[in-house]
Amino acid sequence: MYHSACALAEAEACYTGEVLEGEALQGEQFADQAALREECRAVHLVVLRRLVEGHAGAGNTDEALRHGLRLLRVDPYDEPTHLVLVGRLAAARRHGEALRHYRLYTARMRDLGIEPAGFPGPASPPSPS
Repeated sequence: MYHSACALAEAEACYTGEVLEGEALQGEQFADQAALREECRAVHLVVLRRLVEGHAGAGNTDEALRHGLRLLRVDPYDEPTHLVLVGRLAAARRHGEALRHYRLYTARMRDLGIEPAGFPGPASPPSPS
């Protein structure tokens, strides 16, 4: 696992932003560039998800949080990442952070009209106001 985690971390570090960031890739003449942008973005998200899951599974809360927050900047509606982070923070007894992240998660799910999952921890948080 160590070597694959290092390879993932190296791959993630190579991603410096979207392909042709800031460029409007609209129209048929830009179809290949737009497809490349989406493919790179999708691969970056896969790498980040694997880093989050690996670090969370190993109990590395800070690293899971770092990669998870980076992922959520790209895709703020990624439900599994929200829940992994909340669960990891709760397990690490970082209850205030867990609650803040849970409230952010519930707001994002409600933006989409989706009923949020329950708090992923040993105890339920206070009801969000």
